Amino acid sequence: MQQIRSAIAAQTEPREAYVHFFLLYTLKSRDAVILNERWLASDPSNEIFLVARALQLPESTTESQETPALGPASEPGQTLPETAKPGRIDELLRRFPHNIELLAHKADEYLADGNLDGATSLLSQAPDSAGNDARFWRLKGWVHESNAEFDEANSAYRRALQLHPVDWITMNRLAIVERHRQNIPEVTRLTKLVERANDLRRVLRKLTSVENVAPPILIELAKFCRDCGESIVGPALERRMGVELANHKNHVESRDVLIPTRLPQRVQTRQSDNAVLPHEVQLQ
Repeated sequence: MQQIRSAIAAQTEPREAYVHFFLLYTLKSRDAVILNERWLASDPSNEIFLVARALQLPESTTESQETPALGPASEPGQTLPETAKPGRIDELLRRFPHNIELLAHKADEYLADGNLDGATSLLSQAPDSAGNDARFWRLKGWVHESNAEFDEANSAYRRALQLHPVDWITMNRLAIVERHRQNIPEVTRLTKLVERANDLRRVLRKLTSVENVAPPILIELAKFCRDCGESIVGPALERRMGVELANHKNHVESRDVLIPTRLPQRVQTRQSDNAVLPHEVQLQ
């Protein structure tokens, strides 16, 4: 995340950086799998590459449809034994007991299965850097929520959203806590944000690569960031899309000036239509 923020500050970020930010903890890229295999081949004992390979395995026998796995559309999902991923994760955790990625993944699995003791034990192994990782605050909140400690859960989830304001998973859990606290207006606000996040995820799953993301999607993402209270990435994306749309409009208008007046009216109308951007891609 820090690399994305640094690139944005220098205004050198690629367009797809915003998609990576939104899908920070869930995106699986088939291109990344290929690259990681190359790097691992050159350094077979490297902790980062070994962990990345394990975490990029599908959750079940075929790639999950709930997790964006961007890559060539014709590429089939991997077929592996049902126990392939859990076995590798456990093996690597024994080898690298303080790896932040492995701990987050396994603790999340434990909590989903109702294993509070297992999750709590793993969270206690987390390095100091976990304090700046939104996932660990979300997991801490989930432990408190499971123990009906709703005020503590609320504080932990709020801290997670300070670190990563567009994390719809945390929003969803926070909405559950706020319902217990009978804060219905906040439940409604969070639920609407989660629904918008799910809509964006459905659209992004249809892309063959993040480089193919279209301006209307990015503009909707910018609005979502703003409504989540994201104060850096959202405004930067709005700035970038405003510049891109203005440049596109100027390009079209300049091209229209060059259209000879003797061209048939049908062609002139087509060019004129292109000069007007659809309403849904206008920045509000």
